[in-house]
Amino acid sequence: MDLVDKTSEEYKAPPKPAYVAFSGGGMSLGGGPKVEIDESAPVMEVDYEFKLDESAKTTKLQLTFHDGTKAKQMFNLTHTVQDIRLWMESQKPLPFGTTYTLMTSYEKKILEDNSITIEAGKLKGESLIQTLT
Repeated sequence: MDLVDKTSEEYKAPPKPAYVAFSGGGMSLGGGPKVEIDESAPVMEVDYEFKLDESAKTTKLQLTFHDGTKAKQMFNLTHTVQDIRLWMESQKPLPFGTTYTLMTSYEKKILEDNSITIEAGKLKGESLIQTLT
């Protein structure tokens, strides 16, 4: 190893790199383009009364809303995907005309059939994600 004494020379900055690492927009994993919500738009009022039968079999679902917030909610195994949708809409109302998909987080599958029950859809203990379309 050779050391070169350059203490008598004036400092000269190295040249700028030809590229900047990790620059640019990019996409998040599993995410499409981000959909913005107009906060001033009128929202849908959902008149949904959630009823949980404590004597029947239940499960706890973790629900992730479109804005990233999460909620854990108990459901009966006989509740349908539509019940989950209505509960989510009653917690965080969306503007008129806003559409979303509801999907499982592991082995991602979109829940398209609203009439399927939690038990029949094998959603017991699942984590569901609401994604705006």
